[in-house]
Amino acid sequence: MKNCMERVLLEQGEKPTLLSFQTAAGIRQDLLNNKSMLEKYYMGDSTLGICDYGSPRPCSYFTILREPYARAVSHYYFCKDGGLSYPPCNNTLEEFVLGSCSLFFRQTTVQFNCQESGEEKCAGNPACQNTWTCNATEVHPDNLHVSEDQRRTILQYVIDQLDTMFAVIGLAEEYETSLKMFQDTFGAKFYDSCKDSRDNKGEYLHRENEHGEGSRTREQEIEAAQRRLRENEAVRKCLSEDEKIYNKAKEIFQMQLERFNRKYNL
Repeated sequence: MKNCMERVLLEQGEKPTLLSFQTAAGIRQDLLNNKSMLEKYYMGDSTLGICDYGSPRPCSYFTILREPYARAVSHYYFCKDGGLSYPPCNNTLEEFVLGSCSLFFRQTTVQFNCQESGEEKCAGNPACQNTWTCNATEVHPDNLHVSEDQRRTILQYVIDQLDTMFAVIGLAEEYETSLKMFQDTFGAKFYDSCKDSRDNKGEYLHRENEHGEGSRTREQEIEAAQRRLRENEAVRKCLSEDEKIYNKAKEIFQMQLERFNRKYNL
């Protein structure tokens, strides 16, 4: 999806700003210190909340989710094929998945704490500089040592707020339909520019495996890897939160699709 968004914006003569966990705090800090203006487009795993740092102009989020077991295996093979990854993949598939667990749940629980340094107030004063300091804090339950009940409460809050967090939720398994809804919502040519591309599907399906065999054997290997993960009790618990979020996302996607179909009498 990132490749698609870059392609769409390039056709418009624009480009998105990447918001990662490593860069997002600094970008927010610069916005508060009037060192930069809110960009028109952002993308990345730390984008949620950036709308709060800009002017009252319309600002919203969209995302595309993938079935958690398929995402975990895809991530692992992407890393094994030389792609950049955190965590690293110098271990078994199971160890890799247990090292990251429910990634989407983690991304929704990142907070950015910004505090003023000194008494000077910068609101409405473009000359005021360096009075805000921001840092990122991953307030995921794993880091807070909360009880199981508290953890379930946090997860349920994310699930309940999912349809208000995002203007549109797409599904990787419904890629072309998701592109149509993105295009309809935002006006950018997501479907027109990306309908024939499945960048997010991963090149790992099209490469030879370690035995020099082609994509069909690799696809069978991936299916077997997903079965292995589903049979592992620790992995099932590890991915259970993202699985619950994904199930809610499917419900939201279906409701959005029904509205889209009614709009165009499909």
